[in-house]
Amino acid sequence: MKRYLLFIFLGFIVSACSSQAVPVDSAPPAISPTATQDLLTQEPVPTATLVPTPTATPIPTIEMTATVWENDPSTVILTYHQFASNKAEKSTGLKVRLADFEQQLGMLYDAGFSLVTLEDWMAGKIRVPEGRRPLILSMDDVYFNNQIRLDETGTPRLDTGIGILWAFYQEHPDFGCSAALFANLGDKLYADPDESTWEMELAEAIVWGIEHDIKPYNHFYTHPQLNITSGGNILWEAEQNDRYLRDLLTLAKREDLFPKLGNILALTYGVWPKVQNIPVMLSYQNPEGLPVQAVMEIDPISLEKYLPPPWAESYDLVRMPRHVASPSAIEFLVAQVDQFPQSQTCHLANLPEAAGEDTAVLVSTIADSAKASGCASGVYIVGGDVFRVDVEAGTAEQLTIQTELVYP
Repeated sequence: MKRYLLFIFLGFIVSACSSQAVPVDSAPPAISPTATQDLLTQEPVPTATLVPTPTATPIPTIEMTATVWENDPSTVILTYHQFASNKAEKSTGLKVRLADFEQQLGMLYDAGFSLVTLEDWMAGKIRVPEGRRPLILSMDDVYFNNQIRLDETGTPRLDTGIGILWAFYQEHPDFGCSAALFANLGDKLYADPDESTWEMELAEAIVWGIEHDIKPYNHFYTHPQLNITSGGNILWEAEQNDRYLRDLLTLAKREDLFPKLGNILALTYGVWPKVQNIPVMLSYQNPEGLPVQAVMEIDPISLEKYLPPPWAESYDLVRMPRHVASPSAIEFLVAQVDQFPQSQTCHLANLPEAAGEDTAVLVSTIADSAKASGCASGVYIVGGDVFRVDVEAGTAEQLTIQTELVYP
């Protein structure tokens, strides 16, 4: 009986398994043509990839050094005339003993003054070594025998004003060596008339001066009294002086120096022409066609008529003040030294490289760089440009240099 029940149970299991099996010869379900095409054209699922974060290209930067004036700089143009030997009894405003001139240079140096050229001041390039104060020297008339003569080696003679200045500069290079020579070339014999080489020597001395920032300008050919000279004769005096200056350079075979000659006039005796002749004088153009750049006056230093910077409202190219370099004037100037600011230096770092050529870029970044460098607010001389910088406010503006004569 038990064997019979076991057979029944096994038969039941076999029957159940057979009912779930797929027949061997049965086909898989059919796939429609549309579904097949969909599988072939389906976009593959994109896999995630790591993309590196792009690094910013560094902006090239430069560093520029600025001369900084916390207050607008002003200066004095000291004007010398003849120099006398040390045998002379004393120095005067028009004739200074060579030993006294050397002593005066020492007094000015010890007071902190260093020289800038007249044209650099007019261009706003007011730079002196850090901690120094600006000063301009000029010499009137160009006396060959005691102002600018050279020795046989081509070096300024020590019995001339330029020789003393040059020797002082060798010992004090931070003082500088420059001067504006206002020459009247037609009213004097520059050396012994029997000395046939004097004209060539004069030419060579002028060439040396131009090459060493001691440049000649126009003081009218015969040093006339302009207030009693007609307008036409004033123009002739200026023209003849310039023509003879170029004749001297031609004699020295240095016509290449013509373009370096300026057109700045110095009033003789400090006296203006008659009112109707002033526009005539100001209309003068030099042989290269350069209009009058400035007119120099002259006064006693006690007037305290100092020269302002060329961006100041009080700056006047028609009335540039100069002062006779008398012994009392030097003493007065040294006593007033605190009225003249000292220069500072600021290293402007991380300026865009384009700032070297693009003033707008420089203006937009100069204040930030000055603050980062810990520099003071003030007037910044950077390259050939001038800016007023307020470090605390983070602002800078470019200042305009006056270059046009305004009369009256």
